Amino acid sequence: MTAQSQAETFIKEAQAYLAQGDYKQAQLSLQDAINDINNVLAQQISQSFPAEINGLKANEDNGNSTNTAIMGAMGGGMTISKIYQHLTKKKIPRRSIS
Repeated sequence: MTAQSQAETFIKEAQAYLAQGDYKQAQLSLQDAINDINNVLAQQISQSFPAEINGLKANEDNGNSTNTAIMGAMGGGMTISKIYQHLTKKKIPRRSIS
């Protein structure tokens, strides 16, 4: 896990709730851990996207996103996207990959 990841903290929290017999809170803490791990994975995957595609540069300042928490609440999955555009010709439509 990365320094920014809180998954281990959530897992320890869940273990404490289990010891108390508070299964609902344990479940919520484990879901938080899963969401955090999904966020780490999504960041790793998004870093693997190319910096340029057919002359279009990745726009690192705008439009790139990862979405795991909402998808996790709906049964799993994640959405990762990066916006590519021609940086000098603003009238050319942007392209994205997901």
